[in-house]
Amino acid sequence: MYNDLERFISFTEREGFDKDQKLVSSLYPHEMKQSTLLELCCYHGAVDCFKLLRTKFNSEITYKCLISSFLGGNPEIMSECLKHHKPDKDCMKYAIISHNIDFVTFLMNEYNIDIYIRLYHCIDHKNLESFLVYFDLTNDINTCFVYSACFNIPSICEYFLSLGADIMARDYLKSTALHNAAYENSKEAAEFLISHGININEIDNDGKTALHEAAYKIVKKQLNFLFYMVQISMKKINMEKLLFMLQQKIIVKKPPSFLYHMVRISMKKKDMGKPHFIMQHFKIVKKQPNFLFHMV
Repeated sequence: MYNDLERFISFTEREGFDKDQKLVSSLYPHEMKQSTLLELCCYHGAVDCFKLLRTKFNSEITYKCLISSFLGGNPEIMSECLKHHKPDKDCMKYAIISHNIDFVTFLMNEYNIDIYIRLYHCIDHKNLESFLVYFDLTNDINTCFVYSACFNIPSICEYFLSLGADIMARDYLKSTALHNAAYENSKEAAEFLISHGININEIDNDGKTALHEAAYKIVKKQLNFLFYMVQISMKKINMEKLLFMLQQKIIVKKPPSFLYHMVRISMKKKDMGKPHFIMQHFKIVKKQPNFLFHMV
């Protein structure tokens, strides 16, 4: 992990050392839950330990070594891995996650790996730089506008609108920028879009409006929080924990306020089905603190 070659050498010289041993740990990404020593060196960028395993034990450079090297960020390790395996879309995924723009452009220019197939990783991992690289290469104004709301930076949305983006543009799921803003809980971006006239009642492929997305995200977040708090309550309760829970009782009631504002806007359109759906979620959110208090 720390590329401590001296300690690593002493470890390899111990009796019973197995060069092919694997570490099983849930602390690593799914693809890395069971990894060889060489794969771990790639993941952590431990280049000196990597060289030792290669020269002294001839450890195999696997495909997992290659994709891990994009997370580890050591160019020397990556270069060696590229001699044995051809990079693919998973390498682009990890290059985006690592926020290393040099790796991203390297894969695009040298191996013609399309960033679009991993564009959602730019969103999930808030890699704005890679997102803008995609726009620079494709000039796909509408697609970038639809996803720009996910970063919750209104000026970015405004920038794409100034270039001629259609405010009602949709992605491949028929989601608008407001759908994506609601899904990512991007309040400032949502307010910007609403103020610029985006239709909040547009539906996606699943028949959901942005209002549905906002309700789902709030309820899901609160249910996860509730489960965590109930786990705590099953342990020995002391006054400090009790006070913390009582504070959460107040906090949990606050998130629906912005959603309520959107409901009021939606009701002006006289589509009572959607507000009714949302209000059912309100009941769930409002009941959770009472149930939590009962569990305490």
